[in-house]
Amino acid sequence: MRPKFGSRRRPRLRSTDDSSVGGPFPKRAPGSLVVSRLARGREAERIVAEHLRSKGFTISHQNLRLGALELDIVAKRGRLCVICEVRSLSASAWAHPAETIDDAKRDRVRQAARALLAQPEYRGFQLRLDVAAVTFGEEPTIDYYENAL
Repeated sequence: MRPKFGSRRRPRLRSTDDSSVGGPFPKRAPGSLVVSRLARGREAERIVAEHLRSKGFTISHQNLRLGALELDIVAKRGRLCVICEVRSLSASAWAHPAETIDDAKRDRVRQAARALLAQPEYRGFQLRLDVAAVTFGEEPTIDYYENAL
């Protein structure tokens, strides 16, 4: 019996780890690129959270899920609620981390911020949407932009 959709099989791509495939790509453990990206992202969020704490904020949430939306860092100081989008890249990257935020991402952060402010514990708070750009070189550097979104 043939499936309704996709009756033609697509050719399988061979991994660069296959010894029969040559090429410019170095061999690496499967998934190592993903792991390093996740680790770099977590480290960037930790650095930004420490930066906010040094400015007198308390971190309310990290990686807060609101349905399909996510906020990287939510911090409070008095009646001010700061939502910070954290971006990170290596120093050899093609762009500054803050330049990777497009209109769609900006809209998703704003939508998530509206959902957060609808929660009873955040009613009456003044909102500020910030961006933190962490560049990983020999030492990580942080560029922090207030009211950037």
